[in-house]
Amino acid sequence: MTIDWTKPLQTRDGRKARVVATDIATKDEYTHAALVMDEDGDESLETYTKEGLWWVSGGLQDKDLVNAPEKRSVWINAYDNGKLGYEFSSREEADATNKDIGRRTGILQVVFVDKKLVRAIVHDPHEDC
Repeated sequence: MTIDWTKPLQTRDGRKARVVATDIATKDEYTHAALVMDEDGDESLETYTKEGLWWVSGGLQDKDLVNAPEKRSVWINAYDNGKLGYEFSSREEADATNKDIGRRTGILQVVFVDKKLVRAIVHDPHEDC
């Protein structure tokens, strides 16, 4: 398992985690530390291997760390002549560049999680999202 410690992390069971150390001086392999959020909103300090394992000899555990899914949306203007505009990283950018192509009839919000399309939403161009 490869983990990128510079990106957002979570436990296998979905709890938020934030890195506090990646260079603990120790004789064992638990050289990384993170604060892990529990169901009550309290954080507890846990130590991990560089691979994000909470307990090396115990197989995969709910407390192991993994990279959190990366979610991103793109916004695309849709026009009455059947054309689509360029993709933008925000609704505000799509609104600001809406010109000279035709009458805008909709705005598509396309949502990706870990580079996979998971949702497409059609927004009315005259309403706030």
